[in-house]
Amino acid sequence: MKITTGKKQVPRRVMLYGTHGIGKSSWAAQAPGVLFLNVEDGLNDIDCARTDQVQTWEQVNAAIMWLANNQHKVRGMEIDTGDWLEDIIHAQVAADAGKKSIADIGYGAGTYRDWETIGLNAELSELAVKATATLNMDYAGVDIIQDNAGGYVVIEVNSVPAWKGLQSVCDIDVASYLANDLVDRYLQ
Repeated sequence: MKITTGKKQVPRRVMLYGTHGIGKSSWAAQAPGVLFLNVEDGLNDIDCARTDQVQTWEQVNAAIMWLANNQHKVRGMEIDTGDWLEDIIHAQVAADAGKKSIADIGYGAGTYRDWETIGLNAELSELAVKATATLNMDYAGVDIIQDNAGGYVVIEVNSVPAWKGLQSVCDIDVASYLANDLVDRYLQ
């Protein structure tokens, strides 16, 4: 084991939440080297560095890949706004499923497919399992985001996730699996 002391320089992770027009983007624009991922196209009155407006998942990926693969002075990215980016992800998930809307996929199932669109990997799976075990839970829905440095951060562990949605995109009967596991672990 390696022990270190002192402060560690890591990128700040900040999420601003508030109603429309209260100055979230104006505040974020004051950060040095910030680039706005221009999703909503509401930055016209703010002096800031911004991408062209992105309206598709391909455009979002292209902007992020440009940042990853080119030299620049960008030190942080601001998404303006998260709810509009969520709509883009949902539109891609629906299109990938051959549906008009994420709601047509089934309750909760579209959200599960969001992970497939973004790319679920072994590191994410391991983090979700550890977060669930840390809280001494047998099952949970774990919300994870990726930080500026490429690491993953657990933001929520749900004790009652949308199993119905998971069921609609799995080959196993989730309810039966959970019930049988409960009986095997605690009732026999």
